[in-house]
Amino acid sequence: MIPLRRTVVSIALALLTLCATLAGQQPAITYVVTPDLGAKSYHVSMSVRDVHNSPLDVRIPAWCPGWYVLTEYHKNIRRVSAKTTSGVRLEVAEAGDRVWRIENRGAAGVVVEYQVRGNDAGFGFFGSHLSERNGFINPASLCMYPTGRTQEPVAIRFDLPSGWNIATALDPGGRESEFVAQDYDELVDSPFELGYFKRVDFQAAGVPMFATFTYRGEMRPNADKIVSDLKLIAETQIAMFGGAPMKRYFWNIHLDTGSFGGGLEHRASTTLNVQNNADLDLRWLASHEFFHLWNVKRIRPKLLGPFDYTGPQRTGNLWFAEGVTSYYGDLTLYRSGMIDRDQWLRTITNQIETLQGSSDRLKYTAEEASRRAWEGGSQGYGNLSYYNKGFLMGLLLDLSIRTRTGGEKSLDDVMRHMMKKHNPPKPGYDEDGILVAINEVTGLDFTPLYTRLARTTEELPYGEVFTAAGLQYGSGEQGESGLTLVLANAQAYPRVQEVSPNSMAEVMGLQPGDFIVSVNGTDARGRVDPLAGIAAGTDVAISALRRSEKLSLAGTMGSRTYSGASLSLAPNPTPLQQRVLDGWLKR
Repeated sequence: MIPLRRTVVSIALALLTLCATLAGQQPAITYVVTPDLGAKSYHVSMSVRDVHNSPLDVRIPAWCPGWYVLTEYHKNIRRVSAKTTSGVRLEVAEAGDRVWRIENRGAAGVVVEYQVRGNDAGFGFFGSHLSERNGFINPASLCMYPTGRTQEPVAIRFDLPSGWNIATALDPGGRESEFVAQDYDELVDSPFELGYFKRVDFQAAGVPMFATFTYRGEMRPNADKIVSDLKLIAETQIAMFGGAPMKRYFWNIHLDTGSFGGGLEHRASTTLNVQNNADLDLRWLASHEFFHLWNVKRIRPKLLGPFDYTGPQRTGNLWFAEGVTSYYGDLTLYRSGMIDRDQWLRTITNQIETLQGSSDRLKYTAEEASRRAWEGGSQGYGNLSYYNKGFLMGLLLDLSIRTRTGGEKSLDDVMRHMMKKHNPPKPGYDEDGILVAINEVTGLDFTPLYTRLARTTEELPYGEVFTAAGLQYGSGEQGESGLTLVLANAQAYPRVQEVSPNSMAEVMGLQPGDFIVSVNGTDARGRVDPLAGIAAGTDVAISALRRSEKLSLAGTMGSRTYSGASLSLAPNPTPLQQRVLDGWLKR
């Protein structure tokens, strides 16, 4: 049930935004952004009307949605000043790391001006970037907000250099290069690409979409092939939910990894930082990010919208927000025909082998790893990745639901049910909301399985779930050459989670947080362990990324023992198993 007051307020805000736009009036909070190419910084003028508090506090977020790490956006903000709308200068003082206090002397209108350095590496990602030809803005890094006023309509306008273009998923406003947002949450979740870039417009399932490609020198990937893949991914996922939750979608593709190789989801867009390679394959990364349109942007824990930007927001359900998104991202590639059945089964066994290689799977539950994401680099905790374990939890829940309901229900039904219950302005789900939804959809009690998966450190019940679903599972300790590393699939490139002391990985110079780009010239994107299969004693050349630094490392493979896995269809399935397999593997 939706609290009536919250619903009325949300509808009123949406109508206020529309009416203000139609009438040519500005919302009470507006921004004007001017790139200063010489200083490589943005000048921001934020106008705040209807000020009722004295003094007035303005803030910059401590984090941005989708990345559960405390940021230092405040360190890039300079020359903060304020005045009344009539031009009277006001005193400004820092009232904390991310807070500026303005003595507004009872003035009802205040204009705050400041500079934001555009120093994010590459073409930008978590922050703001500015160069002679390009700009990128993650609004969380650039747009301050008055304390307590994040749920009001806002407008943002750009004064761009001659010849520059602009791309965003936001609705246009009533002026040139102006855009409006329902509230600050929508603004923060809507990045801007500025300057010179290649743009391709297309439709998927009747929804307008566009992809931008930002690059230096020559653009090497095949844009038509990439757009074709994006279209198929979008159509497959929209079909699963029976419709799209947005008016348009923006694929923002940076052909430079900068300080981060991967993707970040937004409310109606995604930013993908990848390399400018002729054989660029965005399918795995793009599929994961697009599924976030539903899972986490709309099907979300309560504290992930509306947002509190002042500090960590802890939930035990990031394994569902990210790991189950990884499950559906990869399943989409199978359902769409982009990968075959053998590739899909091998994807699963790769995930199993990765989890079984994590020593911390026996120390921390999936919920604990989720809550500690703020200390674990937004990937999990220790060497336990909630992307990895959550993928397998989603798989096991899906197969168990199909088996226990005789093939009548699946995790797909749970996702659609949660979308109906929690799509904004409806509130997000409680910490037990996923289990509640599974039980509501199936009419059965999944508490024992859910508890084991999410709240204990017991080994996942691969054998019993796979066998019941008509799959043959094999596992065992296998001797194989490889560096002593534990890797998590960081969406695009595998990310080093742990380097064992005195291992060859340590000798080579790999460190936790590095991204593996290639091994002996073979691209590592989408590979859970790109070092598997290399014999002991073999010389190895690794290309890696450490923040904005590109590394070339060399060494000789040592040996290791890891838990191998195999998965195949049972040769003589029962009628129930056949129904389960037919439903799960249907395209």
